[in-house]
Amino acid sequence: MKKIYILFIALFATCFVAQAQSGFGEIRGKVIDEKTKKPMDFVTVTAYLNGIAKASTQTDDEGGYTFKTLQVGEYSLKAYISGYPLQTVTDIDVNPDGITFVNITMEQNVNLKEVVIKDKPALIRKDGVSGAQFNAAKIMALPQRNVNAVAGLTAGVETRAGATPNIRGGRSENTAYYIDGIRVQGGSSTGIASNAIDQIQVITGGTPAQYGDFIGGAISITTKAPTKRFIHSLEYQTSSPFTGYLDNSQFNQLEGVLSGPLKTINKGKGDKERVLIGFLISTNINYQRDGRLPATDIYKVNDTKLKELEARPLTLASNGSVVYSSEFLRKTDLQKVDYRQNVPEYRINLQGNFNFQPAENINIRLGYQGNYFNGRGNANTNSYYNSLMNSANNPLTTDYTIRAYLQFTQTFNKKKAEDEKEKKEVKGGISDAFYTIRVSYENRFVEVMDATHQKNFFDYGYIGQFKTYKAPAFERVSKAFGQPADTFKVNGKDYYLTSYWKQNSFRDTAYRFVPGDANPILANYTKTVYDLLGNNSIRTVDDLLGSRGLTNGSQPDGIYSFMWGNVGTNQASYQKLNNETYAVYIMSEASIAPKSNPKAKHDLQFGVNVEQQYNRS
Repeated sequence: MKKIYILFIALFATCFVAQAQSGFGEIRGKVIDEKTKKPMDFVTVTAYLNGIAKASTQTDDEGGYTFKTLQVGEYSLKAYISGYPLQTVTDIDVNPDGITFVNITMEQNVNLKEVVIKDKPALIRKDGVSGAQFNAAKIMALPQRNVNAVAGLTAGVETRAGATPNIRGGRSENTAYYIDGIRVQGGSSTGIASNAIDQIQVITGGTPAQYGDFIGGAISITTKAPTKRFIHSLEYQTSSPFTGYLDNSQFNQLEGVLSGPLKTINKGKGDKERVLIGFLISTNINYQRDGRLPATDIYKVNDTKLKELEARPLTLASNGSVVYSSEFLRKTDLQKVDYRQNVPEYRINLQGNFNFQPAENINIRLGYQGNYFNGRGNANTNSYYNSLMNSANNPLTTDYTIRAYLQFTQTFNKKKAEDEKEKKEVKGGISDAFYTIRVSYENRFVEVMDATHQKNFFDYGYIGQFKTYKAPAFERVSKAFGQPADTFKVNGKDYYLTSYWKQNSFRDTAYRFVPGDANPILANYTKTVYDLLGNNSIRTVDDLLGSRGLTNGSQPDGIYSFMWGNVGTNQASYQKLNNETYAVYIMSEASIAPKSNPKAKHDLQFGVNVEQQYNRS
């Protein structure tokens, strides 16, 4: 008991408002006699997750029991006391940082067979949180398992094409993500294999304080815990057989999960059996030709016309000016397509955890997650701008994120009463105390580049060599009547001039171009200008640019009020982003009641969250 007080004093001295989740859920309730309707004290209640006994306690003199520090998931409770049959309640959903209330009724019966009751979730949560919860069974039954798409099924949440949702009218950047209780700084990099998700909680109102500072809402994702027995599954989804008439995305996904114990102690000894070390690993590999199929008709320039535009991107107008050939497209030059061109996406998601429980009141969890994306058609690229005639130059995006955390949790449960004397002593004071310490790390890296040139920076926008030919330029000097003549010494002899031509600079007489092979289509813009106007008409760089020719580093203008990009337009920049986050989270909680009035129980919770971010771009 002294250790508990010392722990609370130490934590209270450094008390801050924690802006992170503990990731734990809680089950509370009462055990009641079915016949007398009176609460039953000192009933042993045990909580199970995936068949593993996670915690055990005895009810107090009011029949109440409490389980804290529960990993999120679907639990079952078993209640037992001498003279009553074993009572089991199943399908109990535990939410992160939420309280699930479950009352258990027991009936005295000479036939002591186990009684199994299936729990039903409450329509309105007693802790005031509004939103929705989706457990693993619900998620696997949905046609769309993307986290954002699942969240979009909640009232007040709007999302499009799997993008970050808007919650209650808030902007998408005001939506916060949590994975296993950790605030995710990686933004869209929240891809998780659906078979690894134990629960998705969408919070639209009544947000608990520990979720921190955000304006919109929160999406909390909890991954599954290891199982008592080895399980494995493999699932493949594809829409390729329906290409051409039902689904043109060519979606293909392979998912797999493996979970089980690495070491079990007291095997075969009932409730004494405990998984000392367990693990879970899950992954999915995803490919799709177009992840955002157009809702309206979409067209591209047919291959024959496209080759013509690439070879000769400029033409002479009737007034003699040079204009883009693409401005004269006809309907016969267009081809209707069922999907965006050249926007493939490849994704790999890997996540899992190891759970080590050296004692009944100590739990250590190591979690990890990795996301990899490689594609040319994600939401941050200009794929629509290029869709008509320049999809071959869609930029290449690479985005990967790694996350890891280590969490230590210790609970301080009172010793179970074995006799009447102990039962009388177990009243008041501190109960259900625990603390948790978690360190986490996140690293996100993003690169956007030209798919052809990639890191060959000097090839970006290079179209060829230019050479300017010059000749001396002169000005006329004339002296007015009465002004002294200018004196010049030539070969030792003085000359006096009042009217002469004086060289003041050099003038451009020709501007010549030799095409390069780094960007041949861009080079054709400049080459076509010389073909149309002749070499003698291009004497300066201004003559070239005024006729829609290109120089190194320049790009052609878009057509039709910049609605579509012109042929040959490439990704004119290289972008790189790297964000790192280090965090330490400490939280403690306990129930306190005076011994003079044990019913006056209060829960105290406090903690500290220290976070350091490095954002580079």
